[in-house]
Amino acid sequence: MAKPLSNYLAGSYLGIDLVPDLIAHAERIVGRSDWRFEVIDHIGIPEEEGRADMVCFFSVLTRLLHDQSYWYLQEARRVLKPGGKILCSFIEFRDPIHWVVFMQTLEASKRRNREPLNVFLDRESIAIWADHLDLVLEEIRGAEDVIVPEGHLGQSICVLRKPTS
Repeated sequence: MAKPLSNYLAGSYLGIDLVPDLIAHAERIVGRSDWRFEVIDHIGIPEEEGRADMVCFFSVLTRLLHDQSYWYLQEARRVLKPGGKILCSFIEFRDPIHWVVFMQTLEASKRRNREPLNVFLDRESIAIWADHLDLVLEEIRGAEDVIVPEGHLGQSICVLRKPTS
């Protein structure tokens, strides 16, 4: 995500990941010495409270247990400025494209293949989380509605906003 933003985004940027090679790659291809990239080994966003305009989670909540996802949303809310937004992708049972992911995950489990965790969320859970986190649920779009140059993103997305007061 950092590469396309690096051509026009002014201001600070923080990219975090668990995988050191991915962070090194991002630093290399972005070439912005004014941007921060950090390897993390825990759930948390290494930023001060109330600093961020936006927090994005792409294919993060899909790999975490629900309590861990909620914890990351707590962290996102903490670092957001009032009016700031959270954009996150997720996989949901209601989307036919995602049912294929579920069946592939099931078959891999039956074969005892160690594959990345695929955790499904539903829109009702996101709405409940938003309510408990005092966030406004602005929008949810299914995978078919999220278009990228290569085609569909392959995941649903939601936009949450921190209230201004």
